[in-house]
Amino acid sequence: MENVTFVLDETQAAPGIRFQKPEELTRWTVERLSNALQEGQTDVTLPCWTLAGSDWKASGAAYQILKAVMDLYRATPQLHSLEIRCATPEDLRAFQFQWNMWYADEKLHIDHD
Repeated sequence: MENVTFVLDETQAAPGIRFQKPEELTRWTVERLSNALQEGQTDVTLPCWTLAGSDWKASGAAYQILKAVMDLYRATPQLHSLEIRCATPEDLRAFQFQWNMWYADEKLHIDHD
């Protein structure tokens, strides 16, 4: 994927779903991305939340979400860009940290023709 950005958007309303585990939030995020790709979108914006108020740390949830997103991307590489809109500064830092730690240097071979 050539362009991944993380944006702080504190106006993002959290989903009406209460996520108890990172896996639930990950599944919800991947479903949104899958739906966008099935609709033919190649530039996707995803709202992301971690698990505020739970015992799970933001960085752990961000790692799981990004890993699932990248696994989906590798299976369906038509995604050109992804913007992840974070609802809190803590979420933004967690997503940026995890991206830089695991994926920023990864060179994916994408054919955009």
